[in-house]
Amino acid sequence: MLIASCKTEDDIKRAWFEELHSRAEQLGKGMCSTMLVSTVSRRTRDETSQREYEKWARERQIVLVMAEDLAKLSAIFNKIVLADSKAEPQTIPCYPRI
Repeated sequence: MLIASCKTEDDIKRAWFEELHSRAEQLGKGMCSTMLVSTVSRRTRDETSQREYEKWARERQIVLVMAEDLAKLSAIFNKIVLADSKAEPQTIPCYPRI
């Protein structure tokens, strides 16, 4: 099961990662893949903010998809479903499920 949340605000909030992680735990207890899709562009973020977003995503094992990644959504879904960390796109992490 893949649980996705799409946000269109100018900033990414830590609470979104926590909420998404909580839903995944309630529904699947480690059997769900999670993805947060944001229209925020990496180019508009300073390096500190971007590192913070990536840290929040790693802590909760959530795939963070930003504006630049939207064109690769099909490949990202494929990578998540296959749980293949070597699959493209390499810049997107993969979190294996039970």
